[in-house]
Amino acid sequence: MTGRFARTCDMIVQKGFRSIDKVEFEDRGTLIDALNRAHKRGLIDSIDKIRIVRDLRNEIVHEYRLANMQKLFQSIIAQTSGLFSLLDRIRDYFRQYENEGE
Repeated sequence: MTGRFARTCDMIVQKGFRSIDKVEFEDRGTLIDALNRAHKRGLIDSIDKIRIVRDLRNEIVHEYRLANMQKLFQSIIAQTSGLFSLLDRIRDYFRQYENEGE
């Protein structure tokens, strides 16, 4: 569960947001730049919420919370529905490009 959560978070930020930036000819910039642009596009409601997800991802990847796995699992479960919602928003955003170039 932890690995899938971390990979999903990485895909959203590194693939999803960065792909949109690339399609829209935005400079790569920093992670903060990508998050700010995602916020301006309406993909995320709050940069603070995505930072919570990223911090949780970092805790998983770097194994900061091994001492309290129950709390880690609770945090993941609490953030999972938000990740699913974000994936839906990204998919919907990409749909505007489906018929371009035809």
